[in-house]
Amino acid sequence: MRCFLVFVVILMASAAAAQGPHEVLLLVNSKSADSVEIAESWAKSRGVPSQNILKLALPQKYADGVLTISHADFTDLIWMPAIKAVKERGLEHVLAWVYSTGFPVSISGEPVVSILGITFLWNRWPTADDVNRAGFKSPLFSGRENVSGGVHFPQSLSRYKRWLKADMPLPCMMLGYIGERGNTKQEVLACLERGIESDGKKMDGTVYFVETGDIRSDARKWQFPFVQRELEMMDVSSVITNSFPNNQKNVMGVMMGLANFDTSSGNSYASGAMAEHLTSAGAVFQNASQTKITEWISAGVTASSGTVTEPFAIWAKFPDARFYVYYAAGCSMLESFSQAVRCPLQLLVIGDPLARPWAEAAEIFLDGIDDVSNVENVELSVDVKGSSLDYYGRVIFLVDGRIVGKMRKLDLSAEKYEDGHHVLRVVAYRAGLVENQVFRDYGFKVKNSRLTFE
Repeated sequence: MRCFLVFVVILMASAAAAQGPHEVLLLVNSKSADSVEIAESWAKSRGVPSQNILKLALPQKYADGVLTISHADFTDLIWMPAIKAVKERGLEHVLAWVYSTGFPVSISGEPVVSILGITFLWNRWPTADDVNRAGFKSPLFSGRENVSGGVHFPQSLSRYKRWLKADMPLPCMMLGYIGERGNTKQEVLACLERGIESDGKKMDGTVYFVETGDIRSDARKWQFPFVQRELEMMDVSSVITNSFPNNQKNVMGVMMGLANFDTSSGNSYASGAMAEHLTSAGAVFQNASQTKITEWISAGVTASSGTVTEPFAIWAKFPDARFYVYYAAGCSMLESFSQAVRCPLQLLVIGDPLARPWAEAAEIFLDGIDDVSNVENVELSVDVKGSSLDYYGRVIFLVDGRIVGKMRKLDLSAEKYEDGHHVLRVVAYRAGLVENQVFRDYGFKVKNSRLTFE
């Protein structure tokens, strides 16, 4: 017996994502109540499948604020369990990891690297030259090497995966940092909510490139004029200035180099804003000196970054100014950081990884007939409506987080699933280098080899 199903879906957010929630592995420290609450809140709001959430019972000291872990303990307590879960759960389509709060931020050793840096390298320990002199170059980096260098077009992580194959690194972010000189749980939750609010809004705020005369600023200021011209062509407002913005409204971004300053200064930050200040101790939370990246979050920014140890004023260890070009092209926050940092091995990035203010709106249609109660199988056919210039050519179907189809049609058979409730996710990717995607979930139940959509 074969029946057909029709659903017309108007997305609640009316936006498509460059990087989807089914493409991340969310790691949670189950010994930290804050880590669990923040992860569950973000996963629910973002639609991260339960299959993609991994709870790890780390030693209590990390929930209590210990910032550093040895490479051996990272491997045993975090890396190996996560890799095992990816394999056992059929999550080979995951493109990035997201750490909740309650995790250490740095890996001890010579040289010191961040937890995000060692994850990026698939847990391969780098050489001293790779880290200290920024000798390592990320294959995702798409900015200029110097004033005469060329650039690459913004792309989605899914695109990079197809180009790089086995050489694809493992990008990652942390939802927030709670602890000494960190944010409160409420501040982290508010930050993540701002990321969700920003989706598809195409904010008309301004990006400020600040030249302070400090060595931290001089390391990167050569990038600003190039990026300002690119942003102008994308209808994104930016200003190159000698002073930190004061009492400005709808600030979309700040990129500067300075050790200490007031991150607020009466400004209001647009939802989805990214700001950072290229300084040595931005994420060295055990050290009281210098303004911490968490102060940006307190001020209303949606993401920031800083190094976990002394990096020296090497621009390659921090986001390139072209971050905002990737962001304005429709890439997610995480995708934009991934393309903007040449050597991310000592960097900690906090905030909402899936924020995407310049995402495109779209609707999914599943074609068929209405009556799908108590049937053996259902044939699904997908259509997507977006901008008249958009084409959503690639489609995947997932059931309970596992990919079950990669064509525009799917024969969903009840006999393949155990009795109980299941979730079908339909994902469509827009053609182009930035593969904005739209998805929708459908619940169904199976009983005695027959299925019913709920």
